[in-house]
Amino acid sequence: GYDGIAVTDSHVMNTISGTYSSGEAAVLAISAGMDIVLMPADVEASVDAVCAAVSSGRISEARIDESAARILREKREMGLV
Repeated sequence: GYDGIAVTDSHVMNTISGTYSSGEAAVLAISAGMDIVLMPADVEASVDAVCAAVSSGRISEARIDESAARILREKREMGLV
């Protein structure tokens, strides 16, 4: 399967932001396998919601680690770290 970085479309467009709060949209995106949430409507609310989802077990730390590993791998391959 695909092993690259998965990035959402901009969350400030009236697609997802018209249906879900910024925080819930970020949690749902990460739960669905996205690695990067692009342009959340409310960055602070999105970060807080993702942190709360990890604390509650809704999103596992392993899921966050998977995304971090993919992002760092790509950065290493590009010579950015």
